[in-house]
Amino acid sequence: MRKKASWQKIKKLNTDYRTLLKPYKNRQQSESYTKKIKDLKLSWGGTLFDIDNCKCKDLNDCHCSKEKKIPTQEREFVIDQRTTRNLVIGSIIDVASSRKIAKRKQRKMERSQEPEEQFEKRPKSV
Repeated sequence: MRKKASWQKIKKLNTDYRTLLKPYKNRQQSESYTKKIKDLKLSWGGTLFDIDNCKCKDLNDCHCSKEKKIPTQEREFVIDQRTTRNLVIGSIIDVASSRKIAKRKQRKMERSQEPEEQFEKRPKSV
């Protein structure tokens, strides 16, 4: 759902922008035309990449379902991105989170392989 919704937003912005650019050479000096371009930038400026499912203003008092909630470790970053946009995703790796993700993937793989192993261990009936 998130991927589809974000793709639709990007497609809509691209369509709007391309329709404004079509008559660019003839109208680039016109005040009304430059105003339309500025209005488009303002209208799409802050909302384009807010693709989180949870749109609650107060994330600490969120009543969304578990799948839509923003993890507590990411809340500070999301709040910043929705307001001042000072924080940036960098190359610093959170070791604890990386370990949790690796363990989760490993458990998931082990669970998916368990049923196959059970079938292989059964003796063949003649």
